[in-house]
Amino acid sequence: MSYSLEEMEKGFVHIEDGPTYECYFPKTRQYWNGWALPLLTATSLVDFVIQALAGQKTEDDYEFCLEVLTSIRTYEYGELTIYGVGDGLIWTECDAQGEE
Repeated sequence: MSYSLEEMEKGFVHIEDGPTYECYFPKTRQYWNGWALPLLTATSLVDFVIQALAGQKTEDDYEFCLEVLTSIRTYEYGELTIYGVGDGLIWTECDAQGEE
C-alpha cells in the first residue's frame, strides 16, 4: 500500500459495538470482503491492543492475539505514522461517536 499524504483522509472505525478508533483511509477506499481497512493512529493502536488483550484466557485467544499483533504494519507519510492492523478483522467505518 503506497499513497501520498494528500491521498489520505482521517476517519473512524469500530468492530461491532466496540470502541471507536481514529484512523486514516485512502480517499479511494479499499475493502476486505466488504469490510474497512483502516490505518490506526498511534493512540488508537494502543487502545485497540489493550482492548484486544482484555479478557483473553484460552490458548486459542492467545494465538489470535499474536496473529493480530504480528500483522501490524507501519506506514509513514511525512510526519504522520499510522498502523495497518488485522487483515481479516471486521472493521466498520463510522463517525466519531461510533454511528455508522
